[in-house]
Amino acid sequence: MKTEQHGNAAAKPGALLVGADWAIAHGDADGLAHVAEQLESSVDRALARELEDWKQLCARDFDVAAEQWPRLRERIASRLVH
Repeated sequence: MKTEQHGNAAAKPGALLVGADWAIAHGDADGLAHVAEQLESSVDRALARELEDWKQLCARDFDVAAEQWPRLRERIASRLVH
């Protein structure tokens, strides 16, 4: 799936979390990295750095990144900048 198919850059953070869930369910590492990049602007600086590291992990080891997603998703959801 190409990046431009993942939706617009102004997507709401909640929709991005669902997009990441979808990407994991479909084994879409590129889509997952794209969602992580978009989420970085919706969270505090520390979590944005963690997302950047996780985005790199997605490219290196999708399975490990997918295993880490539920905990990361929970932290993101609880700390979204509104």
